Amino acid sequence: MNRKYSFMAFIVTLVAALMLNGSGAIAQESSPQSTADLVEPVGPVFTYQGQLKNDGWPITGNCDFQFSLWDSPSNLTGQIGPMQARPGVPLNHGLFTVQLDFGPDAFGGEARWLEIAARCPAGSGSYITLTPRQPLTPTPYALYSSSTGALQDRAVAANAPGMD
Repeated sequence: MNRKYSFMAFIVTLVAALMLNGSGAIAQESSPQSTADLVEPVGPVFTYQGQLKNDGWPITGNCDFQFSLWDSPSNLTGQIGPMQARPGVPLNHGLFTVQLDFGPDAFGGEARWLEIAARCPAGSGSYITLTPRQPLTPTPYALYSSSTGALQDRAVAANAPGMD
């Protein structure tokens, strides 16, 4: 008999909760109207990972870096955006990771090269410019652009039913 009363109490509680929910007495979070509400635009910051060696041996410790973006692998003119200084970057077996931001207009689809200057240990001596400049290549996610609205509209129209 106790099971019957427990089951009935559960049903009564469930019905009461459903009635309160329908009347708005129980607060509920609003859900987004579409997945577009969840998407945040990609900014101009990107991650660069490298390895620094001295006479063929990976460096461990802290080094200072200067990064500049160029429109050519060798021209002395054509720097794009400001130089990015990254002092005291930790290196482990020569490996390092930095975040770089050359501004929102730095990448418009044209080829780009990264020039890197380093001084190790951090805070000592002059910077040494590494050669050659490193070509920056796109990654699969970077191929998406939030500025291709017109192209996206064409793709939707091309995929619409009845369009062959």
